[in-house]
This record gives sequence, C-alpha cells and structure tokens, in this order.
Amino acid sequence: MEHPLGGESSTSNSTDESKWKYDVFLSFAGEDTRLRFTSQLDEAFKRSGIKTFRDDVDLERGRDIRQNLFQAIEDSLCAVVVISEKYANSKWCLDELQKILESRNTLHRRVFPIFYDVDPADVRKQEKNFGNALAEHEKKFGKATKKVQNWRNVLFEISNLSGWDTRGKNEADVIKNIVGEVWTYLISKLPSYNDNLVGIDSRVVDLMPLLDVGSNEVRFVGIWSMGGAGKTTLARVVFEKLSNMYEMCCFLANVRETLQREDRVSVQKRILSHLKATDTEILDDYEGRKMIRKLLYGKKVLIVLDDVDNHNQLKNLVESPDWYGEGSRIIITTRDSHVLTALRVTRIYEMKMMKTDESLQLFCNKAFHKDQPEENYSKLTESVVEYAGGLPLALEILGSFLCGRSKAEWIDALDRLKRIPDNNINEVLRISYDGLDEEEKTIFLDIACFFKGWKKKEVILLLKGCDIHSKIGIKVLIEKTLLVETGACTLQMHDLLQELGRYIVRQESPNVGERSRLWEFDDIKEVLENNKGSEKIQAIVVPQKNRIVNIHSEAFSKMSNIRLLIFSLKEFSTVKSPRGLKLSSALKVVRWPNFQLNALPLENPLEKLVHIEMPNSQIKQLGNGIQIMRKLKFINLRNSMNLVETPDFSGIPYLEYLCLSRCKSLVRVHQSLGKLKALAMVELELCMNLEILPRKLETNSLTMLNLRGCEKLAVLPEFEEDDFGSLSSLVALDLSWNNFVNLPSGCFSSLFRLRFLSLDSCKSLKSLPRLPPRLFGLHATSCLSMETPLSSDEHIWNLVASLDHECRGRTKYYVISDEDYDDDRPLDETKSAPLRDFFAIIPGRGIPSWFSMDTLEMRWHHCVIEVNIPRDFRDSEWLGIVVCLPVTFFSSMLKIYWSTKAPEDDDFIHKEWGHGTALFSRSDCQCIMVLELNEETCWQHLRGHNNSLHIKFEIYGDRDAELCGCGWRLIRKEEIRQAERCNLNDFNQVTQPQLATPHEVSLPWSVLGYYIRSK
Repeated sequence: MEHPLGGESSTSNSTDESKWKYDVFLSFAGEDTRLRFTSQLDEAFKRSGIKTFRDDVDLERGRDIRQNLFQAIEDSLCAVVVISEKYANSKWCLDELQKILESRNTLHRRVFPIFYDVDPADVRKQEKNFGNALAEHEKKFGKATKKVQNWRNVLFEISNLSGWDTRGKNEADVIKNIVGEVWTYLISKLPSYNDNLVGIDSRVVDLMPLLDVGSNEVRFVGIWSMGGAGKTTLARVVFEKLSNMYEMCCFLANVRETLQREDRVSVQKRILSHLKATDTEILDDYEGRKMIRKLLYGKKVLIVLDDVDNHNQLKNLVESPDWYGEGSRIIITTRDSHVLTALRVTRIYEMKMMKTDESLQLFCNKAFHKDQPEENYSKLTESVVEYAGGLPLALEILGSFLCGRSKAEWIDALDRLKRIPDNNINEVLRISYDGLDEEEKTIFLDIACFFKGWKKKEVILLLKGCDIHSKIGIKVLIEKTLLVETGACTLQMHDLLQELGRYIVRQESPNVGERSRLWEFDDIKEVLENNKGSEKIQAIVVPQKNRIVNIHSEAFSKMSNIRLLIFSLKEFSTVKSPRGLKLSSALKVVRWPNFQLNALPLENPLEKLVHIEMPNSQIKQLGNGIQIMRKLKFINLRNSMNLVETPDFSGIPYLEYLCLSRCKSLVRVHQSLGKLKALAMVELELCMNLEILPRKLETNSLTMLNLRGCEKLAVLPEFEEDDFGSLSSLVALDLSWNNFVNLPSGCFSSLFRLRFLSLDSCKSLKSLPRLPPRLFGLHATSCLSMETPLSSDEHIWNLVASLDHECRGRTKYYVISDEDYDDDRPLDETKSAPLRDFFAIIPGRGIPSWFSMDTLEMRWHHCVIEVNIPRDFRDSEWLGIVVCLPVTFFSSMLKIYWSTKAPEDDDFIHKEWGHGTALFSRSDCQCIMVLELNEETCWQHLRGHNNSLHIKFEIYGDRDAELCGCGWRLIRKEEIRQAERCNLNDFNQVTQPQLATPHEVSLPWSVLGYYIRSK
C-alpha cells in the first residue's frame, strides 16, 4: 500500500507537487551529528510516519551520487537542514544546500533549518568555523570561482530563514517541536480524500494534534457532533491517510445500526476479518473477546468505531488500552459525549458547523456543479445556506434536490421547508431523538417549541414545576448534541433540530386543538377563543405579540392534561379573561402577567399547581381556595397593586418562594407564613403600606429576605435576637430604605451564613449592630442619623475586626457613605474575587492615628509606601497590612489597584484586578483595605536579608479624583481575636500607648482598641 503521506495531490495549480517520493530530505554533516542528534531526529520522524531520505542510508548503489542526491531533493516535499559546526567543511553538504534552496525557489519546497550548537549570526556573517571552511574552499577552487560564491550566498540565505537554534535547549524538546511543525506542514499538503469534500482538510489538521501519531502511548480519541455534521467522513479520511503507519487497521462503520440487526458475535467476526484473521470461528462473544485481544495484543493498530451511541456497544469488542501495542489509535465517532465519558475518552474533537464560505461552496457544488451560484440565484442560495445552518448533510441534500430546478421551484421548495422539513434530513436527525427516553423527549419538544434562547435556569425552574427532572434531562440533550448551552447560560439548538421538534408535534394531528403543544399565536388564538382545546394539549406558550386574545370561559375545560400555561406578553398585549373563567385542574405551571380578574378562578380546584406567576395583575385576594394547593412552591404576584392581604398559608406547606414586591396596597402578611419550614426566599420590596409581618419566622430554609422600602415598618415587629437566630440559613438580607431607629444589638451576630446585608438610606437608624462574622458585603449609605460618625476610628477598627479568619475564601466589601449610593451599579466584584482581602468605603478624609503615614512617593493619583516585613511574617498568625487611602472624587466609578516590588526592582508587578464602587456627587471618603501577604504579593520579592517591600496604590476615577494621603499598619490575627474577646470598657486605666514601629507590632488590640475608643 502507498505511504499515507505520499501519493497524488489534488492541487491542480502545482504540478511540481503532484507527486513526491519522500516527505523529508534530511541534510546534515555526518561527522558532527550522525550518531547523535540526526539519528534521534530521524527516528522521531519515523515514529510519526514521516518518510525521510538520508544520504548515508538511502543512496542507491551503482548510481551517480550527485544525481541521486539531487533527484531525492526534488522527490521530497520538504527539507530539514541540520547546520552544525562542520557543515560548511563538506562540499557535499554545500552542494545539497544549494540544490535545496534552488528547489525552494523553483518548486516551492519548504525548508526547515536547524542551527545545531551554532550561532545563526556566524552562519550569516560566515565567521568562525564557517569563515575558515569557506576560506579553505577558496584556496582549493580559487577566489574567482563562482562555486564558492554560490555557497556563500546559500549560507547567507538559509541563515535568514525561520528555524530552530538548539543552544541551551533540551534536545528532546527541540526534536519534538521540529517533528510537530514538519508534521503540520505535511498534513496541510496532503491530498483530500475526495475533491468534493469541502472543508475536510482544515478539520483533519485540527484533529491531528489529538491523535499525535508520533506518541508511543495508546490513545482513544473521540469525534463528537450532531448527526449529519461529517463525523464519519472525517474519520474515514483520517483512516485512509494514516492506515499504512499501522500493523493492523479496521474501520467498523455504523456500529449502532449494525448491532440493531446483528448480534455481537457477528460484529466480532467482522472485526477479526478486517484485521486479516484467518480463523474467525467463535462460539460466543466471550470467546470472540479473547480472540480479538490475543490478535491485537502488542500490535500497533488503527481502529475506527463509527456511530457509537451507547458505551455498552463496545463491550467485548474494543476495551482497555492494555489490549493494544504502543502507538495504537482508536477513534470513536458518536453523537453522545457521555459515551466518551463512560469510556474515559478525554481527547475529544467537537465538529463544528461549516463556516458560511464553506457552506456556500458545498451547496453550490451540489446545486450548480461549481463553487459559485448561477446568475439570479444568489439571494435564493443565501436563503438555503442560512436555512441549513452549516450542516453538511442538509447542504448536500438540498443542493442535490434543487439542482437544475427553476427559480419558481426553488421559491416553492423553500416555502414548503418552513412547514415540512426534508425527510432525508429528518431521518438522520431523528435518530438522536428516537434514542431518548420519554422524559427527555418531553424536554426536547418543550425547548424546540417554546424555550429555545431562554435562560437555562428559568427553563429548569418551569419544567421542575411540571414534575420533570430537567437538570439531568438538559444535560443528556447537551451530551447528545441536541442542545447547546451558550456562554450567556441560554439554551440553543440548531434550527433544523428545532424544526424537527416542531414537525413531530405538527404530525400528531392536522387539528391544532389535538396537538400536545401550541406555540404559534394564530393557532393559540383559534383554540382559546373558539374553545377548540382537547385532552391532547399538554402545554401552551403564547408568543410576544401586540395582539388581543378574547379567551372563552370554557377554553381550558377540555384540557384535562395541560401542565404548562405561559403568556409571554408585550406591554400593550391584552388577554381578556371573562368572568366565570375556568382553569384546568391539571395545571402545574401558570405564568399570566396582567391577569385581569380580581381573584384566582378556583371553580376547578388547582390541586396540582406548583408554580404561579401573575405580575401586574388585578388580583385583590388569592382566596381561601389556595388552601388546597398543597403542592404549590412558587408564588409571584409582583406589582399587583390591588392586593391588600395574603391568605392563610398553612394549606401550602411546601411553599419555597414568595414575591409580593411593589404590591403597594398590601398591609398584612398572614402569620402562617412564619411557620412554613420549606420557605427559602421572601421578596416584599417597596410594599410601602405593609405594617404587619409574621411575629416569628420558624424556618431553617430561608436564604433571602427582602424588606427594602417597607416604610410603615418602623421597627421589625418582635424580631428578638432569638428570632433572628432561627434564621440560621439566611444569606442575603435587605432592610434598606426603612424607618428603623434601632436594631436589636445582637440581631445579626448569630447569622453565621449571612453574606450580604443592605441598610442603605435607613435615615432614622442611629447605630449599626455588631456585624455577622462571615459577611462579605455591607451597604449602609445615607444613614444620616448615626449617633457615632461612621468615619470614626472605632467604626474603622470594628470593620477590620469583623474579618472571619476561619472563612476567608473571597473579598469582603463594605460601602458606607453619607452620600447617595448608586444602587443600580453593583460593586465590581468579579475581578477581585480571587484575592482574599477586605475593602470598605467610609465617609471622611482623615487617617486614623493608629496608622503609619510614611510614604516614599505621593501623587494625586498614586502613592508608594515601603513596608519592612517582620522576619516571622510567613507565620500564619500574621493577617496582613491594613491600608487607609483618603480619596476625594466626583461622580465616578472609583477603582483602586495595587502592585508590589522589591526596592531594587525597576517595575511593579501589576495586578489584573481592582476594588471599586460608584457614588453620586462629590465625596470625601476613606478606602480601607486589608491586604493579605502571600507568595504572589510579597515573598517572591524578598531576597536574601532584604525584608523591605514597596507597595504602590493607584486610583482610577474621573479626572477630578484625588488621592489625599496614605496610612498603613501591619496586624496579627491574635490581636484581632483579643479585641473580639475583650470588653474595651475594662481598660479605663490604660494610658495612651506609644504607636509601635511597623516591624515590631505587638501591641494587644485590647489596649489599642481602648486607645481608639478613647479618642
């Protein structure tokens, strides 16, 4: 069989490259490198299946050596020239080099120079040994001869080519890089398996690094994509190109289909036949397994298993890597990535859809037998290519179908495709759908009909309400390439797969009222207005249209199996709900914005209802009928202006989420809400007339409580410390824009899981209670009645002391300002989260007296400090450096960056992160940070006996932002722990302490705390 890297090229414009005998001509000086570098390089080429010519091995005896060498150069696709110290001593090497560069210029051969332990500049300038060698040649041939001048020219020319300089480098690494680059070049020059396989060459090149045919390890490689993308074609092309490199080869096509009609023994016999086994008589699959393993053991084999859709299909066929010899490759093509996961295949090539130019070329090849469309067919061609979405199968089928047809026939065919997809395309795509279980089919059809482009989280929530295991189901659909999750966490699928799903539903019945799903507005309007529904309907999602729907009062009565009802309405859409409207008792999920009735229609008990959303509704009361909705978990009546009070919740014990935000007439929330054990989230934001809350919340599940803007709640009614303590699971608490005067002193301290607390614009609040130990973010802007200024030394230290030393996994943020905080611009936490530190913004301009204010450099936008790091600072007992930066700035997103270096270094190492926040109007504030010193920020800069560290702080804001100073101090964890344990009032007898020097901080925080407090 012909060598895989040889053969006839399909490139029509390069007759010189149409045939070659060798892949690489290897030119070298035998005296220097034959026994070492060149031999190792040649062996590496051979292991990779690259055929080389070496003059010391491949010269034919009895022929003219010069002619033989020059012919070999012309018969090679590229040349690798190893230029060593004595290369120029050999006239044979110089003649070879001259011929190689001549072939480069005339036959467009690629040349790869390797400068083996020589300086390329010496080659270029012909100095040292190269100059001496050429001088010797001139003595022999005479200075006037052209021969030596030509040699000088070619040495100069090759020295200017890109190559490898081996000096100071590991030879094994250099050889690996050389083989890799030569291999990539050779692959790019290989002929296509078929001239009509558009785009295949680039995909072969992309796949080759995963195969890494030069490696001796046994590799399993997967090719994964949706049906019709070209997996089999790619695998076949690679198989044909590489098969001659292996002792045994087998391409087993259509594994899924074959095992459906044949037993495993028959497939084993087929494999043995491919592998040229003479005796294929086997009794059972276990016997076949032993025979296959015996045949393969120790052999270098190439096996392709095409279209595998279940990892069990490969049982007793090809299994463990220890079945095979070194360098074996097993390629598996599949539509299901879980097959590869189950087989522990980690090298996976995901085939992407064709690019637009590739799609156009493939389609035109089939439709017009050329690369471009016929005149007057360009627009129609673009429409077909767009419809195919880069799927090669669709492009080929549609191109062949439309070939030779008139424009009118094209237009008619395209119109038909919008309603009736091509059968040949659907047959291939439907294979993956047919392999799903019933629940996965339900999810696929729901997404195809309704939820393509929706957020994954929202789809999971809605389908979970329908008692569908959507998390694992969506994962399976993604693995089977029926679904894609985008970077924005939305669910997408190929347009042809969406059309397949919708076509499956349309095929259920010619009568729209007898189909399982309705998604087109006109179909829904017909069914709901004319009462044409049936028990077949499972789900209705009304698309966004500026249209009116007049629902028949009995429209849902016949829908005894409907589980999902969603109105995705635009602002001016109207769904007129008649009095006497009856909802189906089968409903599990209802989303109906702008609901016009005053109460839920409960003539039919909604016992199966799990999820109800009616924002902006006219509902005044939910009614006592809610008592029988025992499965209800999710209620959202946001912005329902007429809602006055909530019902008794005791009948819905599994409620997890309640949103009544902006229900401005709401006065009372029923006491029973506090007894719901499963309750996780409560949102009552801007319920401005809310006066009565449950006296006690007896739930251990509540993670988020939002009482923002509930102005009538002057205090939290009977929320004692123990009551808050029962909220042990609370993560986020928003009490902003309320009129609280005081909060119980210990109300937050026992909330060990609380991460985010907002007290913004609590303008009557006189003091902050002690903060919980693991708080990550505090907003307390515009708290204008604080009895103790927030900028006092005491508050600054209390914030620093609130650090939790057992849980320092991410940044802490405190935003405390006397200015108005921009609530719509969140803290920029994404970039700084990886660093474990603390950040607070506090009103005021001064620097607390317990900070050192020594600086090396002070500018309006940056400053530099020098910190003498204690010799025991690596001890984990050191917390870090507390820094105070007074800043003045106008309306801006203030950002602060910091970087470090050793004093003798020129440049600071800049971090790729920064703290930041936004404040309205002019603001004088103190930015307090605790910087943790670790390998990245500190130790890498400290050398020898030098314990000095330079730290630079830079501010970025508007052009008026100004840095007004810098204070800093080193602190120990134990000093903070002492402060937490001590009552500072017990230290009245302590006099004002002497501020310790930065490198001798040992003052207990109990004493320092008294000093701070006394000021």
